[in-house]
Amino acid sequence: MFLRSGKVVASKKRARVMVDDETIAVEKSRVTKQVAPRLPDYLSKRKDAEQLRALFASENSPLLRKEMLAIAQKCQDKQFNLEYLHDWLAINQFLSTPELVNPYLDKLEQALQKQVNKIGKRRKFAVTDDDKWSLPESTRNPYARHKILSKYLYDWAAEHGFQQKAKFISLLNGETFLSMLRAKTLFKDSSVTANIHHGAWSHALQWYCIVEHYLETSFLTHEPLDVLQSYGDATQLNTSRSLFLAWDFTLDKSGDYFFTSPTDITRYLTDPEHHDRWPLLTESVTRQEEKSSHKFGSYRGYTTHLAEKHIDKNGDSIKIIIKKF
Repeated sequence: MFLRSGKVVASKKRARVMVDDETIAVEKSRVTKQVAPRLPDYLSKRKDAEQLRALFASENSPLLRKEMLAIAQKCQDKQFNLEYLHDWLAINQFLSTPELVNPYLDKLEQALQKQVNKIGKRRKFAVTDDDKWSLPESTRNPYARHKILSKYLYDWAAEHGFQQKAKFISLLNGETFLSMLRAKTLFKDSSVTANIHHGAWSHALQWYCIVEHYLETSFLTHEPLDVLQSYGDATQLNTSRSLFLAWDFTLDKSGDYFFTSPTDITRYLTDPEHHDRWPLLTESVTRQEEKSSHKFGSYRGYTTHLAEKHIDKNGDSIKIIIKKF
């Protein structure tokens, strides 16, 4: 104790005392609680606030926590239906973490190898003592992929509750795109490969990983395909002239955001460093990318090719091809 301005003030110096293990544990828990990020007021009032708080606190990356809070704020500002906010953020967290996603790419690669072995379209080569896999080369069409990836993804989607498959030929308007999500569609996004390195299968690969991770961990509060439908909420179109949807915030980012960014998925899977780990997967994605960007000389040339290839009986270009499972 000491005097300051006539008042008795406690000294900052503390007597040295013995503490037991239980006291230390309590002090550690207090520190952890202080470090955990504080949720915005509107989130703390939600029914699943505890789950959201745990979701933020369990993530070791301060940048990712900050990003997740920013996503939550955007969804709130745009008056989105926040019933599925926890799931959107959990998906963002999962797809931002290579250590979580990579095991499902391993699983997909193993499935592709089994499929190739069944249909006999494979060729072995040895880099080390291990047996490696590759797609066979074709002098007639060096971009041939033998539809290995598409066949497996479509078969997998039919088994896991997706209702239809679609091939986007040209860019869709907002309502049409959201209707595809509400219809539980697994789609090949050929249209966007016409202008950016988006990748035709990027979103299908995201949902393969999401569903498989859910089956292993139940990390979502709703079923995965219910969450897919939630992204298709058409009321989101009323919040802005431009399309800034919950889908954009968590699954369709631009730049280096790992599996939340389609362009980063393409970059990641076409990196030669990953060929030994996922030879069939990386080769399938690489050949699709090379076909759209190189075979036709430019992305504009590929756009023209798609328009000319898909024409209805009236001679008009088809925007989308849909087939029920």
